[in-house]
Amino acid sequence: DVDIQTLGEELGVRHIVAGSVRKQGDELRITAQLVRTDNGYQSWSRSFDGSIDRVFDFQEQIARDIASALEVTLSPADLGRLAPALTRSRTAYDAFLQGRSMARRFGAAEKIRATELLEQAVSIDPGFALAWAELARTEMFVPVSNPDLPVEPHVNRAREAVSRALAIDPELAMGHFAQGLIQEFELDYAAAMQSFATAHRQEPRNPFLAIRYGYYLALLGHSEVGAELMEQGLRLDPTDAAGIGNLGTLQLAGGDFDEAERLLRRSYDLGFSPIGSLLASLLAARGEQEEAFRVWREVGEEIPGRFLAEFDTPEGWELLGQALLGDDQEIAARVVEAFTDYFADPDARANSYRLHTLVQLGQPGEAMRLMLERPYPINAGFVFSTWSDVLGFPEMRRHPDFPRFAEQIGLVEAWDLYGWPRSCRRLPRLSEEAPSFECD
Repeated sequence: DVDIQTLGEELGVRHIVAGSVRKQGDELRITAQLVRTDNGYQSWSRSFDGSIDRVFDFQEQIARDIASALEVTLSPADLGRLAPALTRSRTAYDAFLQGRSMARRFGAAEKIRATELLEQAVSIDPGFALAWAELARTEMFVPVSNPDLPVEPHVNRAREAVSRALAIDPELAMGHFAQGLIQEFELDYAAAMQSFATAHRQEPRNPFLAIRYGYYLALLGHSEVGAELMEQGLRLDPTDAAGIGNLGTLQLAGGDFDEAERLLRRSYDLGFSPIGSLLASLLAARGEQEEAFRVWREVGEEIPGRFLAEFDTPEGWELLGQALLGDDQEIAARVVEAFTDYFADPDARANSYRLHTLVQLGQPGEAMRLMLERPYPINAGFVFSTWSDVLGFPEMRRHPDFPRFAEQIGLVEAWDLYGWPRSCRRLPRLSEEAPSFECD
């Protein structure tokens, strides 16, 4: 129930596809309309009736009819099939759709339930390549949402799933994206970047992949081209809460606090709970302490376990907030001591939240050391913040350990492939111990 003209202006499009799906038993009625956004006129409308087993045929026919109504000339590649049949199993397709939807939520239980549904899809149809790829991607996020779970079993399942996906379809874009997430965990950012680039090249009009590829280009220090790709993707999918949060993080890194706050709030309002802690830090940096603590306390109920167990109580969460958002050095020292004790345990997990906290508390060298010694899935956010000019991260890229850190995770190799960031420059290598580059 939206105003078509307003929606057209927001999205920058001339036409909207609207419609409905009704299901009774195994019978479907799909109604679709192509609506002009300038005047609300229906350029085309049609209903499709038949068995649910024909759902892919319906998708194909709708796509072709809309292309015809728009007088679109199809490329030779598109002439084959516009809406490829992912599987011929209705049951596998249902499980896949439910699992993918569940995987896009951010709760711990939802991620586990998503893997169960996606496993159901591939057990019904072992040739369902996209379901294997989505399973691999989701497995990488399970330990992030459930920090008490062991990491290796989920990473190993992700490796197996992505191997199955790419064996079925070597050109599967989401398969290459999931492969990149595994390579990121393995601290091979050069290989990961090539996988993300391949995924985007295979499906350049996929907004999810455009946003993520832009994010990883920004991670390399190429902020402008990264932001442009992310904005292109978000114009196609303005509801990608994580993507909006990533763009907000990029704007914060560049010092545009107003735009960063707008984007971070939008991401948080759309349900991307993890971005709330960064929003609180931004508000505190702007001197809005009362609002910063309001957001911080709200977030504490939504992302338990991401920091340390002792901070999961209301009192502990308040203490952590005082350390990160306030300026009491004694409290900050107490929190640093708690993190030091935690990481003295060989089984302690160095996730992005904990590494970020160490940098904000003035421990960038320790944070880099821990990431190298204790790899954890989806820690790209920590590396991404290298380019931030706020929250303590300028000290990280200027730290004497940063050149070695960048070399060991493949950043230097990736820079050689994709171009060096403007804020860093190579140095003559006078000895093995000497840094190979420096950053502003």
